[in-house]
Amino acid sequence: MNDVVVDSNVPIVANDRDGDYAPGCAIRCIERLATVRDKERVVLDFDDAILAEYKNRLRSCGQPGPGDAFLNHILRHLGDGVRTRLVALTKHVDRLYDDFPVDESLLKFDKSDRKFVAAAIVTSAPVLNAVDSDWLDHEESLSKCGVTVEFVCDRSASQHRKKKSK
Repeated sequence: MNDVVVDSNVPIVANDRDGDYAPGCAIRCIERLATVRDKERVVLDFDDAILAEYKNRLRSCGQPGPGDAFLNHILRHLGDGVRTRLVALTKHVDRLYDDFPVDESLLKFDKSDRKFVAAAIVTSAPVLNAVDSDWLDHEESLSKCGVTVEFVCDRSASQHRKKKSK
């Protein structure tokens, strides 16, 4: 089973509640999350930084959307080693995580997304992104550091949609 790191923007877009996205983007996110649930293992960290972001941005009760269903999937399988994989991410004062690359071209990379990069480096798993422009802006630098970014939606969705503050 392949590991995958899922940026929170993918289930958020799947819910189709928070923003204006390119046509078909929400559907592609729904389909990609279904593949994740059925065939891949989601990487999370022992300190719950990734899970905390999911919980902050998604709902685990009430009328769930497809992104919320992803959170419920994570919660049901948390720590089982089959559908989720927990990894240690060592904290660092300046970069936030020891595993975040020491690379001048990544100095402006969004601090709230550095946990996803660190998890990807620790596991060699790709990061799924839907609409966050930061991943597109830094794709080349991340690639040089060994991080693969999978753009679930057209790259133009990331170019034209700037991230909302978290």
